[in-house]
Amino acid sequence: MIRFIFIALLVYLLYRLIRGIFIAAPKQQARRDPASGPAIVDEMVIDPVCRVYIPRREALTARVAGETVYFCSRECMNKYLEDKPENS
Repeated sequence: MIRFIFIALLVYLLYRLIRGIFIAAPKQQARRDPASGPAIVDEMVIDPVCRVYIPRREALTARVAGETVYFCSRECMNKYLEDKPENS
């Protein structure tokens, strides 16, 4: 009986070892082709009017009191600019 448990334990450890070698390999980061250029990473910004998140490169922008504000649409930008007090 002890011999059976010992063999089963060895088979299980061998299984885990082989599985770890073959399964873990595909999880490594994929290499990028240097000719394709840098990866595009875009920051998400929030529209102050409708509170939706949008990629910064796709957002409409306005400078308000020296600060850049990002908007999802022209309607949100116009609403924000109309509601914003003149002296702030």
